[in-house]
Amino acid sequence: MTVIAVHGIAGQPSDLSPLIQKAIHAGHTVKAFAYDDKFLSLEDSSLDLAVTIEQWWNAHSTSSLRIDAHSMGGRVAIGSVAIREEVARLR
Repeated sequence: MTVIAVHGIAGQPSDLSPLIQKAIHAGHTVKAFAYDDKFLSLEDSSLDLAVTIEQWWNAHSTSSLRIDAHSMGGRVAIGSVAIREEVARLR
């Protein structure tokens, strides 16, 4: 399984270190997604994540994907799922 970790507002991927370490310890591949909460809109950040997920999906369509997000990162993740119909298959 691949886990995409999304930080919260005014955060950075390193803030998710405990979550990332737990996922790695469980044997998962982890990708940290960093978004710019100062200069990009929620919609733009969601689109960036949707593109990242779509690229992952195209390369790993038979694998499982989980998105772990904190705070505003959760809104970015939800927005990304709403953007791409292909991503709607994710639970």
